[in-house]
Amino acid sequence: MHLFEVPERIFDYTINQVVTIFYNRYPNSFSKHVISEDVISREIKGGKIITRKLIVKRGAGFLKSVPHWISRQTHVAFMPTLGESIFDVNEGTLITHTRNVFWTNTLDMTETCIYKKLIFNSITKFSSKQYLTTTPASSSSQQTTSSYFSQTQSLLYSSPSKQHQQIALLLIQ
Repeated sequence: MHLFEVPERIFDYTINQVVTIFYNRYPNSFSKHVISEDVISREIKGGKIITRKLIVKRGAGFLKSVPHWISRQTHVAFMPTLGESIFDVNEGTLITHTRNVFWTNTLDMTETCIYKKLIFNSITKFSSKQYLTTTPASSSSQQTTSSYFSQTQSLLYSSPSKQHQQIALLLIQ
């Protein structure tokens, strides 16, 4: 189900500036809700840089975008999300997918952002398109999520440091 879409916007930055900022966005003083951002894997395939990250945030800001009856049923202290970015150096595009790892039996959400290079009068700019989608939770997704939750629940409520690496290893198994 398509929940939310931001109209395409054009910005006066080069795609290289955008990619640099994207890969260095955390930590920063404006995102105090982000506890950590850990790289799970990074590889280069055919001119594309593919990065997978575990991002742990305080609370669940994504619940602002869902129906009120869902957000009332959960109290979330920490929200791990998986992020995947694909930067195509040759095409000048950056595609990002971010999805929730827990609570997928209630709501499985994916945010997709597409950043692409545009050339206007020999000036390089970039455009941004964002959308948020949900999918019904499948029984296998629920079982997998329950397994991850039971294995990582104690880690999330302890101090958030080395535990994030252990969570990342569980998620990619």
